[in-house]
Amino acid sequence: MKTNIAPMQASSSGKEKLKLAGIILFISMAATLMGTLDGFDGLEWIRWFMGGFMVVFGGLKLIGIEVFIKIAPLYDLIAKMFKPYKYFYPLVQVFLGMMFIIGLFQTFTATVSLVFGLSSLIGMIKILSTRGQIRLSYLGNIIGLRFSTVSIIENTIIVVLSAISLVTSIAL
Repeated sequence: MKTNIAPMQASSSGKEKLKLAGIILFISMAATLMGTLDGFDGLEWIRWFMGGFMVVFGGLKLIGIEVFIKIAPLYDLIAKMFKPYKYFYPLVQVFLGMMFIIGLFQTFTATVSLVFGLSSLIGMIKILSTRGQIRLSYLGNIIGLRFSTVSIIENTIIVVLSAISLVTSIAL
């Protein structure tokens, strides 16, 4: 049975902003809990936060995959060059999140996450400077904020925390 997924117009209401803040707060609380089991360690907190963050946001993209595969090539630099990537993008994000959670290959995971985040962040900045906001909501009924707004926040977090993780994993 085929379902039609109609993109929703975005809202900038306080309720939608609270949904995004609530998701980030929940991930932060879980990272704090897991990162303080043996005393607070900032790098452990980043690892747990990045893991939860990427799994949750990749999962949200999978829930709204029909709309996401139409939007991804508009802004993601890799999806523009390699069309099938738009189908794998959410899975790559979930996989990277799992790698952070497991704690395996931390330098590799941080490097790939940095490239992943930069590809989307640079592409979205280009879109914003030439075309303006992507006014579709971020995955329909889940977060009704503009896709471009959530994407900038999401990918800035990924880039900054991946860079910190990468620098510290190389330095240690």
